[in-house]
Amino acid sequence: MFMTEDKIKPEIVVEVAVIALCNKIITLDLKHTDGIVLLGIASLLAGLSVSYFVLRFRTMNKNLSANESNIESSDNLNKAS
Repeated sequence: MFMTEDKIKPEIVVEVAVIALCNKIITLDLKHTDGIVLLGIASLLAGLSVSYFVLRFRTMNKNLSANESNIESSDNLNKAS
């Protein structure tokens, strides 16, 4: 997908970061981990999750506005004909 567009989507980068963090959480030894480290990991996961959904919402709005402008331009062309 990104190979054909020559762009790397930020959602994919954040998604990979979430996967890496979840891998760390799965392999974490809770008996030898301080509470502050757990709070830090939790805040990282929350921040990455929020940023992922913000990026997805922004992309969906761009797609919707592009579709609306395409519909409006085609309506204007039909009225001019």
